[in-house]
Amino acid sequence: MWTEVLEILQRHSRFIITTHSNPDLDALGSELALDEYLRAIGKQVCILNSDPVARPHRFVDPRRRIRVYQPRRHDRLIEQAEVLVVLDASGGWNRLGRIGDTLSRMRPYSVRVDHHPDPQHFTDVEVVDDNAAATAELIFELVR
Repeated sequence: MWTEVLEILQRHSRFIITTHSNPDLDALGSELALDEYLRAIGKQVCILNSDPVARPHRFVDPRRRIRVYQPRRHDRLIEQAEVLVVLDASGGWNRLGRIGDTLSRMRPYSVRVDHHPDPQHFTDVEVVDDNAAATAELIFELVR
């Protein structure tokens, strides 16, 4: 299940990670875990979300790695990224909020990891397991 994704992560150097608008703890934890893994293997990573981390969830990001997407500040970063990783987000580009509009136009090479099936198949590569309790469970399987 993970062979293709692991090859992509090894082969490329610059990554953007994102998730659905108004992210919950599954989405945020998944982003931060993948960010930590990619940094540990020497990759450049930026987590960009449409919405800020909600106040009750801020404890999960003490290093403040999660950034709120701002077109003027981040569009060039998206253009330079080799891979976009979409976590815990079914429902197409619209589900990603404001950043989704930009990503749907730029169409970076993309990987989606989720525990929600999506008939839209809006990314290039998908790993979906609806038997998983959460996307964080899938990220744990990927990085262990």
